[in-house]
Amino acid sequence: MPVPGIILSLFVYQVRSLLVSGAVGTGRAVWTAGIMCGLGELSMGRIKSLDSLRGIAALIVVFYHFSLVVPGVYQRLYAFWPLRIVTAGQTAVLVFFVLSGFVLYLSLQRHDRDPYRTFATRRLIRLYPPVAIAVLMSAALYLLVEPGPLPGLEGWLTRYSWTERPNLGLLAGHLLLFDTDRFHTLDNPIWSLVVEVRLSLLFPLLAAGIRRWPVSTLIGCLIVSWLSRHILQSGHELIWIDPFFTLQFLDLFAIGAFLARHTAEIAGMLRRIPGILVAVVTLVALCMQDRFALYFMYGSAILLVAASFTYPLLSRLYGFKPFVWLGERSFSLYLVHVPVLLALVHGLHDRLPVAVIILGALPVCLIGAELFWRGVERPSMQLGRRLSRQPIAVKVPNEPPIVPPSL
Repeated sequence: MPVPGIILSLFVYQVRSLLVSGAVGTGRAVWTAGIMCGLGELSMGRIKSLDSLRGIAALIVVFYHFSLVVPGVYQRLYAFWPLRIVTAGQTAVLVFFVLSGFVLYLSLQRHDRDPYRTFATRRLIRLYPPVAIAVLMSAALYLLVEPGPLPGLEGWLTRYSWTERPNLGLLAGHLLLFDTDRFHTLDNPIWSLVVEVRLSLLFPLLAAGIRRWPVSTLIGCLIVSWLSRHILQSGHELIWIDPFFTLQFLDLFAIGAFLARHTAEIAGMLRRIPGILVAVVTLVALCMQDRFALYFMYGSAILLVAASFTYPLLSRLYGFKPFVWLGERSFSLYLVHVPVLLALVHGLHDRLPVAVIILGALPVCLIGAELFWRGVERPSMQLGRRLSRQPIAVKVPNEPPIVPPSL
């Protein structure tokens, strides 16, 4: 295991020691009250503070893709430290994976008597219909716009998006969630949804391991993911359904589940550290994408999620209504922003300056996300609830609700 993995394992061992010794805090109920402040209200099965974090991460992904439209813009933004955070799109996706592990673990704890079929049905219908409709929407936009050459914009936009006219084979590869780059060209972000779907179906097994042997399971997942990344980096060519591509992110789901399993204890450790110091370290980790980039991205993703349920001030910040709105529609924004961006750039590049198109793309993407949420994502969630015949509300397991005192 590489050095950063060993460091993380030592951290896990320290958490385990604290669990055994009871050294964290002055009592579990006291820390749970603080955590309930951090988590915010549990409303309609959603944890608002984590939802808002997901929304901010989705917005960073949008800015990241916008920065790739004109060659050289990404590099200029990255070179300027105050704006480097808008280039952290890859880290934002890692945040999604940690959040998924966290929320899925709580959901399974809440519905621990549900059969696997119920969980799988609810999860598949939550994810797959929006992905499929986003792919078909992108194909329809392609046929409507009929994209051609983009002088001066030869880069990410032309190499990885809308590279061929939609046909049955291309659509089938997208809808079957294949791994190769060709089958992500209609909507680039769906590569992460491929990972999400597969690891979600494996998650009950992972959650059982975290529940019974948390440290051993987490270390095992770290090793599996490290080996998978090593195989991918050693010249392995992706196949249509590639287990190594998926398993390289297994550790992030395990980390999210571990955070959910030991929320009170980890929050207790973080509470000993001044919040401003945690914020500075997280910001630095977000911006460090050079040497050991992957480990800085992992560190910042973990800190962002852990801080969300630790610091009441951050929870109140995440309660800001625009963040709440963005969080509820984050999945829709994530799915629609690339097709919308492609349609606008291809359709208007010979009529308007590219800068104007990109500035105008943001409100169009937000409007598109709202429409997609109303017309596709929300009905999909409702259908999943009906078919599984179970509510999807989640709560902190094994603890009664604790209302924090008024300040």
